[in-house]
Amino acid sequence: TNNKRTAADAGLPEGDNAPCCWVCLEEGPDKTGAPLVRDCSCRGSSGFAHLSCIIKHAESEGRRVAMENAETGAALFAKAFEYCPNCKQQYQNEVIYKLTKAAVDFTDREYKDVTCGYLLCHTLSNRLTVIDPKNNADDKAEGEESCTKILSIIEDMKCNELLGLFWKETYVYFEATAYGAIGGFFMRLETEESLTKAKQYVEKARDIFRETENEMPMLMAEKKIASIESKISGEENLCVDTLQKIYAYLQRTIGETDPQTIGAGADVAEALCLSFHAIEGERLLSKLVELSRRVHGM
Repeated sequence: TNNKRTAADAGLPEGDNAPCCWVCLEEGPDKTGAPLVRDCSCRGSSGFAHLSCIIKHAESEGRRVAMENAETGAALFAKAFEYCPNCKQQYQNEVIYKLTKAAVDFTDREYKDVTCGYLLCHTLSNRLTVIDPKNNADDKAEGEESCTKILSIIEDMKCNELLGLFWKETYVYFEATAYGAIGGFFMRLETEESLTKAKQYVEKARDIFRETENEMPMLMAEKKIASIESKISGEENLCVDTLQKIYAYLQRTIGETDPQTIGAGADVAEALCLSFHAIEGERLLSKLVELSRRVHGM
């Protein structure tokens, strides 16, 4: 991630060579005085934009994809607010914090009908992943309100005669991911009560993923449950079996040379070493290092 969040931070020149907003093509601050920002993987003078312009662009793109079917519409809708269209990487830090809030506000303003509930549910769920409820009282209050709103949306959609008919075929995945986001929010609060709630919601998500045969989300939910149980009990749970299943799944689906697969394998190797299977863990790690050097040169 490029940590130079404004043109001034990046030390870029002014004048003819100054960076400009990739949306409006204007240099310098916007009409409110807000500077050009960039917190993605763009380099040099590319990727800078006014936050207000990014929001306007994302709203326009969101309206375009909102007509897509529920299988892809919600993800593309949220992606318009969360990913730089130039480098294709997710925004970070304060930029993603402000953009996810803008996404929720936009969706709540323009897509109030229950038939569009999945859009608001998705943007609220994504918002829950970037706020800091443990250290920020306003974020905690916002998150609690968002959790209540998500659960209300799910209930309203299920009670809708038309949506209810197609719930399992079309909308149940959103229900599961929403439960997972709520569980993640309560997990980050790290109180005994919140961890108990977190486990309940993540278990709901896992059970839906299992029932609908979504293997990878189910395994990730099991990994999160093990982490929650570890926090509750105070005893380390390495969940080696689940990590091995995740590694095997990625080998099967995206190949053993993909960086994500190699990273998952490294998690397995570390867990094996910590669980007194050091020889097996070291062998796997050696294999992964050799594979990474051969394929990726690192």
